[in-house]
Amino acid sequence: MSELESNSNDTSITNKFSCLDGEIITTNTKVKKIDFTDGDEYLHTLSKGDNIFYVMQGSGVTFYNNKEYYWKKNDIINLTENNENIKHYAYNKETSLLYISNNANTIYTSSFGGVISSTFGG
Repeated sequence: MSELESNSNDTSITNKFSCLDGEIITTNTKVKKIDFTDGDEYLHTLSKGDNIFYVMQGSGVTFYNNKEYYWKKNDIINLTENNENIKHYAYNKETSLLYISNNANTIYTSSFGGVISSTFGG
C-alpha cells in the first residue's frame, strides 16, 4: 500500500489523504495537508513555481496579491507567482487544504491517481 492510500473502502478525497499529518518533500515537490478549525488563519510564503491548493473539505478565503479568492470543497487554486506572502482563512470547522508546490513548474498529478485533475468543481 502506498503512503497516500487508506485502509478504508471509502473513496472520499479526505479519506485518501488523511494520512498526511505533516509534509512530504522530494527534490522538486512539496505536499502538505493544512488543517483549520473555524476562524483559523494560515500564513506562509509561496514557493517559486506552481502552488496548488485543493480544498479537501470546508470553505474559506485566500488573500493574495491584494485580491480575495473564495473557495469551497473540491475547488482548486493554482498560483504561479513566486515568493509572495499568502493568507488563508477558514469559514468552517474541519476545513482542510492540500498544498502542492513544485519548483520545476511541472506537477505530476498522476502520482495521486488523477484525483486532483478529475475533481474540479464544487
